[in-house]
Amino acid sequence: QVVRALVSDGRADVGVAASRPNHTPYPGVRETELADDAVVCAVPPGHRWAKAGRVNIDTFLATPMVVRDPSSNARWTVDEVLAAHDLNAATPLVEAATPRAAIAEARGRRAPVLLSRHVIAQTDFTVVAVDGLSFPRSYVLVTPAYGETTGEVRELVERIREHIRIWLR
Repeated sequence: QVVRALVSDGRADVGVAASRPNHTPYPGVRETELADDAVVCAVPPGHRWAKAGRVNIDTFLATPMVVRDPSSNARWTVDEVLAAHDLNAATPLVEAATPRAAIAEARGRRAPVLLSRHVIAQTDFTVVAVDGLSFPRSYVLVTPAYGETTGEVRELVERIREHIRIWLR
């Protein structure tokens, strides 16, 4: 919401934000997909779920986990998918303000965490599939809905796209 608001009211020329499927469009901005993503369940080294690499839905729903704060896109994505399936998760173990804080809390508590697969890929955590559930989303480029971008903004957008290509290798 913050990125979209900054671009919409002209305080930023361009932004990058996470976007979940079927989200409500934000007036005043145009969104162009940059990269696929998904929120995944992951566990720190030594966690009992790591060896199997998957967990059944009942165990997943009953287990308190480290999650992002309620205003984060990762949290909205998970909550939206659960609501669409008429499911409720256990009360969170911790609601972390940032992905880094979530990783630290999950590691310290030896608990599952729900974060972007791209964040998890930069850790030693193991992704654990949840039978029957997935939490897809994407990263989008956010630009004003009206008008043309300047040459500097177009150059910045191309640099962002190049970094995304490198990042996804």
